[in-house]
Amino acid sequence: CIEQNIKGLFADTGGTIIPYADLESALCPELEFPQRPQPGRVYIHGWDLARKRTYTVGVTLDITEEPVKLIELERFQRSWHDVYSAIRRRYHLYGGRVIVDSTGLGDVVLGEVEDIGAEGFNFGAGGGRAKSELLANLQKFFVLNRILLPDVHLPDSSGNQWTLERELRELGWDDNNRYDAAMALALALWGARIDGSTAPPLRSKISAIRF
Repeated sequence: CIEQNIKGLFADTGGTIIPYADLESALCPELEFPQRPQPGRVYIHGWDLARKRTYTVGVTLDITEEPVKLIELERFQRSWHDVYSAIRRRYHLYGGRVIVDSTGLGDVVLGEVEDIGAEGFNFGAGGGRAKSELLANLQKFFVLNRILLPDVHLPDSSGNQWTLERELRELGWDDNNRYDAAMALALALWGARIDGSTAPPLRSKISAIRF
């Protein structure tokens, strides 16, 4: 497919983005979750924003060394004011870079949290190429064994159990609009991709990503 040929990355995986064996290798049930911030560690946050019946999800990665580790995940359906507060609260707890989905109304959210130097990523930029590159980068972190994940289970609004593993297993190239946690993870990993290195330099004020 076009998405996988952007940089000549990986072979076909049957329509899904993350090969099952690579996802299994990344899962680390003994990984502490959530983890409190620690001095000297480098963090990055990705936020995918709710669209009507979907969820706002914020993830935090420890990118001090590889493999990078998912150490916090919040998934909810609340008001935009609560979204602003959650993004700020996470930033003030851990520090680090913040990357926010700025597609559509997300641009308004980005404006509300510009005081913490949040970056915007527009999924529709470049005729959809930006999103394809984002997902290709997500795939790369799993295929190259550059990420570890805890086994995250959370109750959802229907009273069932939502799991991160199931969402990532189902994530596809053509069907990804309802996979909020996967997209939040992809946003955080986008910031960890630069020049193949783990942690980019920290800056107090970062302009929005543009394509």
